[in-house]
Amino acid sequence: MIRIAFAADINGLPKNAQPTRVSAVVRKAAGKEVIMTFDFPVDKFADGRQETMVELPSLAGEYEIAMKAEGLNCPQGETVKTFERAVFPWENLAAGRSTMVYPPFTPIQVEGGDVDGGIRPTARGSHRRTTVRGTIQGDLPRHLGL
Repeated sequence: MIRIAFAADINGLPKNAQPTRVSAVVRKAAGKEVIMTFDFPVDKFADGRQETMVELPSLAGEYEIAMKAEGLNCPQGETVKTFERAVFPWENLAAGRSTMVYPPFTPIQVEGGDVDGGIRPTARGSHRRTTVRGTIQGDLPRHLGL
């Protein structure tokens, strides 16, 4: 299974459109075999945009996402975007999943919205302290906006 975030933007619909349903289908690009169909709840759109997380079966190859809006004054047809899911040889390997941090590296420290990377070696062999300030977003999946 893979998790993918899909974004829908209905701001391009005609001004007098009143969508009652916004749906999407993920399908193989060749042959159009449907992998999954899902809806974006119309009442959850904020400023004409909405993002939803979907769990898909493991994919490999070329696919397309087709979205359409249904309702009063909504155009007929669908918007289609293609994407390729490449499977890399190192995916799902246990290598690199240890929590061990080897010198001269130090564990990352999180305090509030600040991330302190500690002492890091640079490409030229010198060392410097790295601190990033901001909001931590967490584990973000691949993102495809339509």
